[in-house]
This record gives sequence, structure tokens and C-alpha cells, in this order.
Amino acid sequence: MASIRVKLMGRAGIAAFTSKAEVVLPKAGNVGPRPEDLWPSLAALIPRLPANKSKLASQMPWVKSSEDFFSTWRKIAPCMPKYAEFLSLHKAGKTNLGNGFLHDLKLTRNAQNGKVASQEVELALGEFYLHVALQLRPQEIEEAGSDNNALLKVAQRCAEEDFEPFVHDARELVSDYDASLHKALEETSPWYEVSDGLFWQANFDIAAPAAFLHFLTALGHGSGQRPSPADVARHVEIAWEGMSGNDPAFEPARRAADVVYAKWLEASSMPVKAYVTKMLMEHGLLVTEDVYDTNTLMPEIMNAAMQQSDTKQQSA
Repeated sequence: MASIRVKLMGRAGIAAFTSKAEVVLPKAGNVGPRPEDLWPSLAALIPRLPANKSKLASQMPWVKSSEDFFSTWRKIAPCMPKYAEFLSLHKAGKTNLGNGFLHDLKLTRNAQNGKVASQEVELALGEFYLHVALQLRPQEIEEAGSDNNALLKVAQRCAEEDFEPFVHDARELVSDYDASLHKALEETSPWYEVSDGLFWQANFDIAAPAAFLHFLTALGHGSGQRPSPADVARHVEIAWEGMSGNDPAFEPARRAADVVYAKWLEASSMPVKAYVTKMLMEHGLLVTEDVYDTNTLMPEIMNAAMQQSDTKQQSA
């Protein structure tokens, strides 16, 4: 669980667990939150509950979408310089390019006050989609041979049925990316070096503040008072036994804990979505505000998720 949690948090999470990391760790003291406080102790129960332990990060919809994106991206990435050539040749100003073969071709032909675009521009666009088709539809390209009309049809099908849906799905994946949330979550990762409970409380306060407060209130501890360590241990034991069992009195707390953890898992997609957003922006496929840059070369959660998937397939 710890390795997945760190990978979800991106570079900051990795740094917090390495002895060489130059991270200033928060220190628990008499002022501010303490590891032995009730709220962090209760927060640490949430990921341990049976219903939440069964929620694997690799089963989250955004992980599946990310895997699909990177699987296709590995194939078309070598083609993107051709798209960059097309964009550099297109002098129409701020044009909504990157929406598919017919859309881009139409904009190209009607650019510059209705003038027909140069043959050079149209050829650049056609070459790009032919390169993509060679990666995604090699058999059709081979069958088309040197027939220009057949090749054009393959390129058009690839654009409309492969590339355009790929870009659409990628944009949908990152449509809820939140740079502020991303930054706030990563900045909590050093708390784990101090306390597991403090780490979870900080994360839940950011990812699901209302649901987390509802969870605490459902357990009767929403006031924020600091009981003695002995009382904390007793309250935590009662909460754990009630939530992990079938006591109906703890059903509201169980439901709240389920919502809190689900929201955290969803929020944990921010490092991956930042990476995808940046890739789309760099290649002219998305125009949006800048992302929170963690200097992460690759979202580590993808490797962890795919490893879990491989393990499940091998054991099946």
C-alpha cells in the first residue's frame, strides 16, 4: 500500500521516502497536529477498512484511460514531428487545429482569408496522417501499395477512426486536471515521514474535506478536541471495531469513509493527468493553462498499475 501511495503522489512522494532527498520535513510538536492526536489516528483507519483495501489503484477508470493513452502514444509519438511541420507551415494564426483529418484539412484550405492553402501545407498534413496510419494500420498501408487514392483513404480512416478519437479521449482524461490540487497533494507527502496518520489527514483534508469532516462527525469526533493518548487509543479501537464489523450504528461512518477514500483515489490522478496535459500541450493538441511541474519524467503510478495488472493476469 505504501509503495502505491508514494507512486500516486509523484516526485514529491518518492523524495519523501529517499534518504538523499533534500526535503524539509514538518516536525510534530506542541503546536499544530501531532501523530498521537485523534483525527490523524482516525484518518489512518480509512485506507485499512476492508471496503477500501479492496479498491486497487489499477482498477480506477483514470488508470485504464491512462494506460490506453500511453499505449497509443508510444506508437504515434514518432509521427508528431510531421504534425509539428504542418503546424509550422500553417500561417493562419490562432486556429483550432488537432481535431482530426477533415477538420484540419478544411481549416487549412480556408485559412488566410479564404485563400486555398499551399500544396506544401496540405502535403505536410497528409504525410502526418500517413505516418500515423503506418503505425496503427500497417496492413492497410501495405495493401494500398503505391496507389495514392487508396493511401489517402487509409489516412483519412486513420484520422477519423483512430487519431481523432485518441485526441478526444486524451482531452477528456485531463479535462478535470487541477494544478492547485496537484500541488497541494504533493506537498503533503513529507508528512508520511513524520506520521502515517498525519499524512492521511492532510490528504483527506485536501482531496475530500467535506466528506472527511462528515466521517469524523459520524464517529462523534468532529469537534477537534484533543483527548489524552489513552482516550485516543480507546476511541480508535471502538471506531475500528464498529466500522470493520457490521454494527449498523457505524454505517454512516463507513459510507463517509468510502466516499473519502474514493475521492482521494480520484484526486491521486493529478500527477498522471499533469503529464498527459503537458504532452498534449507541447505537441499542439491542447490549449490550456500550464500544469504544476514536478519535473517527473514519467508518472510512476502507471508502472505500478501495469505491474498489478500483469500480476493479476498471471495468477488468473
